[in-house]
Amino acid sequence: MARYNGIPRYAETESYVYQVAKRFFEAKRKERAQPAVSQPAARPGAEQAGDDPRPVEALIDGNGRLHLRTK
Repeated sequence: MARYNGIPRYAETESYVYQVAKRFFEAKRKERAQPAVSQPAARPGAEQAGDDPRPVEALIDGNGRLHLRTK
């Protein structure tokens, strides 16, 4: 890469880098153009701001399956 001062001068490589950059900048432009998404209303019984979340306990059974539960 240092030998080429950036992108190697192969048509396939230059085309690939161009396509990746094009898709990246298109995605960024679409991201900026989308309006902000409003947050849904809190569910009844949902945790209020400031409440500590319940800790999660992880267990792996004899078959190697992961089980998660709140304490």
